[in-house]
Amino acid sequence: AWAGGLWVGCLQYSDDVALLADSPAQLQAMLEVFDEWCKRKILSINSSKSEVVEFHAPGASPGGFYRLRDESGQWQELRAMSHFKYLGVMMDARLTMEEALSQTWRRVAGAHRLAGKCGLFPGGLPLLLRLRAWTAYIRPHFEGCLPFFVGGQLRRLGKLWDASVTATFAPGARADMVRAELGIPSMDVLYAQAVLRLYAQLAAGDPAMLPSQMHRWVEAHPFVGSLESRFDRMRGLLGLDPIRVPEGATAQGRLKIREAFGRSVERAVWGLWSDAARLWVRGDPLKGDGGRFAEYRSWAERDLQREDVGQPARWVTGGRSERGLQHNLARRTMGDKRIPTHGTWGAGEGGGEER
Repeated sequence: AWAGGLWVGCLQYSDDVALLADSPAQLQAMLEVFDEWCKRKILSINSSKSEVVEFHAPGASPGGFYRLRDESGQWQELRAMSHFKYLGVMMDARLTMEEALSQTWRRVAGAHRLAGKCGLFPGGLPLLLRLRAWTAYIRPHFEGCLPFFVGGQLRRLGKLWDASVTATFAPGARADMVRAELGIPSMDVLYAQAVLRLYAQLAAGDPAMLPSQMHRWVEAHPFVGSLESRFDRMRGLLGLDPIRVPEGATAQGRLKIREAFGRSVERAVWGLWSDAARLWVRGDPLKGDGGRFAEYRSWAERDLQREDVGQPARWVTGGRSERGLQHNLARRTMGDKRIPTHGTWGAGEGGGEER
């Protein structure tokens, strides 16, 4: 508006605007409508930072041409990218999540290098303080994209998880025994809880928000077969019957099946967090062993019992002193050997860095 011969305006900015379409033609039409809307609102689109990612079925080739007006009103072709990062998750055009896995690996290695300079190694910080520091600085890097990994990716991430635990607390020891002593869950347990949290958040989220819309859009596409396997894996971990979507089922039929699945998951989630101490998991999700039962203490319960971030639950230490816990850890994992003061941490799948 004009005031005293001066133009007084308000600059408006909008970050992370994302459009989701079912076809190249639909996306181009949405871009043109969005461009017209911005003109009416006296907004401009930075076409140099606008990107397009096509999620296509295996074997299909990209076939879209997209353009958008720049600040001068000229049509500019948008860049077609093979992957993009949204809400902290790196997604590639084939939905393989390999780029996200590599990024997770690099983040964990970088966090270890940084934390190692602050005493996060045997002989550095006291054991309980080291446990809190590892929980606060290392573990979140594993959980960021965990629900989106499947199969061999989880096995590779599980090896990195165990390597992180042993390098921090007892190099050369058995990772499962170190985890059992310190109350750290295994990768399959961590994965089950991460998938449950994500599904519950998306299913209960605002339908108008983009994460919920994208969740439902991905569900509706039959070529994303890994999504069905994730649902089946989650149901198997909870002892539920696998979901069955008949071939040729209508959209309404698929919706009814998924609604029934959602109700069963809600009941299972309620049982997970209402159980005050334990959760029973059927089989090994990584080996497909359905006849073995594994018992573990719920990590969610540990989160509820912590007094502050990084503070371990009371049952983890069992009321023992720092020296008693350190001695028990050494006795169970290394016999009479003394825990070394320095270890080795691998910066990648094939390399290592001496501390």
